[in-house]
Amino acid sequence: MRKCLTHREANGFSLVEMTVVMSIMTIMVLMAVPIYSSAMDVAEETTAIEDIKAISSAVDTFRMNNGELPKTLVQIGMNNKKDPWGRFYVYKTIESPSDGHGGGHGGGHASMPAINPTYEKNKDGSVSVDFDGDGVVDLVVSDLSAEIIDKVARARKFLDATNTPVNTDYDLYSMGPDGDSAEKLTSPENQDDIIRGRNGDFVDRVERY
Repeated sequence: MRKCLTHREANGFSLVEMTVVMSIMTIMVLMAVPIYSSAMDVAEETTAIEDIKAISSAVDTFRMNNGELPKTLVQIGMNNKKDPWGRFYVYKTIESPSDGHGGGHGGGHASMPAINPTYEKNKDGSVSVDFDGDGVVDLVVSDLSAEIIDKVARARKFLDATNTPVNTDYDLYSMGPDGDSAEKLTSPENQDDIIRGRNGDFVDRVERY
């Protein structure tokens, strides 16, 4: 005897059932996207932290072997290393008060040198930038962007909430996802930066400092 198919069996899922299934799938996708995005953010931050630790280790090894800090990351072969957001890491030695024009006045901080950047294009297309005209390359950028130069120049030495330098030897950091930095660590544009602080005892996101 032939079995008679019901309307449900003959036509598969009903429109209501399909709508319910599609709704559930949409909710699952909407829940998964922020979770994936958050996981990517954590992965990028972790990469930047590990990069800074590796560069810092190379800088410290250079100092131990040569009795001084490298002037630039070129000297340790790290000048072309980029952060997870495609920008070069920023490295700058800290001037002691006696090095600056404002030194010796009541223990104040070293004055910021005048910014008169010069640049030279390299064979690989990158650009070497000398911020203060002392003949030493301070930064290597992928292209000569006035915006990049200005941002990095304004962030030559990080200061904490009490205007105390975050490091006394050298600053090393990534400008984070937004690609922006300012001198004061408490500035809003600095909160996503990944920095080396407390002379290497801290390497993490600024907002956790």
